[in-house]
Amino acid sequence: MLIGSFDMYRYKVYPLFYEEANIYMVNRGSEEDSINIDYSFITHPGKYSENQDCVLACGNLVQKSHEIYHGTHHLGDRSAVFAVADGVTLSERPAAASRNILSALKEMGDDWGASDQEFTYVLHELCQKRLAKLKHKLDNGATTFAALKVGGSGLSFAYCGDSPIHSVKDGSVCRLSNNHTLAMNLLRTGEIDHDEYEQIKETFLGASLDGVVVFNGLSDAPLVELMHQPLSKGTRYVICSDGVDEHLTQDEISNTLALDCSPSQLIRQLMSICLERGGNDNISIIVLDIS
Repeated sequence: MLIGSFDMYRYKVYPLFYEEANIYMVNRGSEEDSINIDYSFITHPGKYSENQDCVLACGNLVQKSHEIYHGTHHLGDRSAVFAVADGVTLSERPAAASRNILSALKEMGDDWGASDQEFTYVLHELCQKRLAKLKHKLDNGATTFAALKVGGSGLSFAYCGDSPIHSVKDGSVCRLSNNHTLAMNLLRTGEIDHDEYEQIKETFLGASLDGVVVFNGLSDAPLVELMHQPLSKGTRYVICSDGVDEHLTQDEISNTLALDCSPSQLIRQLMSICLERGGNDNISIIVLDIS
C-alpha cells in the first residue's frame, strides 16, 4: 500500500532484498531539462512498531513504510528538496514532531534565505503556524533534521542534530554536515580519539544532542546550520538518520557509500547491515545522484 501523497497509478512495484520490501517507481518532470536527479529513499522502523523518522523527497512526505521508493526528477524552474527528520525519543510525540518539521520545510519551498538566521526564522514561523492548527498539543516535541535543496543555482544544505549528509564523488566520500552531539564535539576538539568516539557515541551522554528543534520555539541563537555549494554533476548525496550511524562505524559507512552501485542498491546494502545487526533504531536513508 502506498503511503502519503503518492499517486498509486504512477508506480510499478519490484521485489527487493528482504521479505516485506518493494521498490515503488515514480517519474517526474520533463526530459528536456539538463539537470537530472535519480533518487531512492526508505524510512523503516527497524525492530520497533513506531517510526519516529520521516522523509521528504520531491514534495512527497513518507513516514509509515517498509518500502524503498525510487524516482527521477528533471530539474526545471522549481527546486527539489530532500530531507530526513528524526523525532527525539524522550520528547513529546516524536513521530508528530518529525512529520511537522518536514511539513513546514515542504511549505517553505525555495525560500530558504541566505543565512542560518534567515532560515531558522522562516522555519520557526511556519512551525508555529502549523502548531496553532494542530488538534493535539505538541508543546515539547523535538526532532533533528537534515535537508538538501537542489536548484538551478546550486545546492543548499540545512541540518540540526545528528542526521548526517554525505557527498560521494569519484569514490571519495565526504561528510558535509556537522554532528551536533556531545561525542562528536569531543572528537572534533581532540578530547577523544576515533576509537573512544565509537565506544561512547551510542551511550546516553555521548548521544546527547547539542542542537535540536523544539516545537515550543527555537532558541535565540540559530540552531540550524545552513550551507551552500555549487551544483556538480556526477555527485551522489546521501542523507541518513542516526539509525545508520548506530549500526555502522564511520569507516564502514565510508566504504559502503563508496560502492559503485545504483541509489536503490546502496540503500539495500545499508539496510541489510542495519537489520542484520538488530535494527535497534528507526532507519531512514535518501540517496540521490546528480547528472
